[in-house]
Amino acid sequence: MDVLEKIVVPIAVVLISVVLAFFTARAQARTQVRGQQRLDYLLSAYRTIADCAHRRLSAEQAHAFERAMQDVVLLGTNEHIELATSVQDSLARGGGAGVDELLIALRRDLRSELGLKASEVGGVPTIRLSAGDSEARGLDRS
Repeated sequence: MDVLEKIVVPIAVVLISVVLAFFTARAQARTQVRGQQRLDYLLSAYRTIADCAHRRLSAEQAHAFERAMQDVVLLGTNEHIELATSVQDSLARGGGAGVDELLIALRRDLRSELGLKASEVGGVPTIRLSAGDSEARGLDRS
């Protein structure tokens, strides 16, 4: 029986360790994929909101803006959600709404998640080009 215990117990311990390592690695991979998906959605939302800021929107752009705001509310931090909700409330009341605070918060947190240094540029720089015109019409650092 001593020989059996000396062989079976170590084999059982190794098998249990391998199974635990497999499930741990699988859970970590799922978490990593979810984090990357969240990052991708928020980057896309940031780009869409920035693209729509400070301009008249076509119906297609307005729809894209709405989707981006929904993504921020679904996947953003509490701060992002509060800022996005504030923008949506202002728009629902029929007034204009500034998105600069939301863009600044998104940019700060996305840069952090990507492991980049905090940006020292204040505000949200935007350049608007007119269709068929290669000259920049203005740089706004709101």
